[in-house]
Amino acid sequence: MKRKRNTYILLAVVLTIWGLLLYKVFSYSSPQPHTETLGTVMQESPLQRNVDVDTFSLAVNYRDPFLGKPYRRQKETKKTKTRLRPVSIQWPEITYQGIVSDSREKNKVFMVMIGGKSFFMRERQKEEEILLYRGNRREIIVEYKKQRKTIPIQ
Repeated sequence: MKRKRNTYILLAVVLTIWGLLLYKVFSYSSPQPHTETLGTVMQESPLQRNVDVDTFSLAVNYRDPFLGKPYRRQKETKKTKTRLRPVSIQWPEITYQGIVSDSREKNKVFMVMIGGKSFFMRERQKEEEILLYRGNRREIIVEYKKQRKTIPIQ
């Protein structure tokens, strides 16, 4: 009998709480719009902000815990990157004649004509200021004064 009485009391409390929650939800979503009337008409004006820039510097005059010396403030230096314009370089006449060694070998030998002279060159080899960077059966990549150029087979 005591358990049934507790159950009925708890059921009444739960229904009351749920009723209050539903009342609050539906009271906020009422179909009548809230209109407020003001006696004066306000005009909108853009906001004007007076912002003062706060400049400060830290006074760091404590000892460096690792060096044991007082901290020295380093001068700030602004480094501007200057972009160099690419200089047009007069390339010597280079023709790729073909690969001499087997293309499956580790050290490939290429036949290259530079200014009318024939050279047998390996990758990363330099002849007359021209570096053979890399190559295959169809083309080679050469470097002259830090500029690279791809030359197809002739």
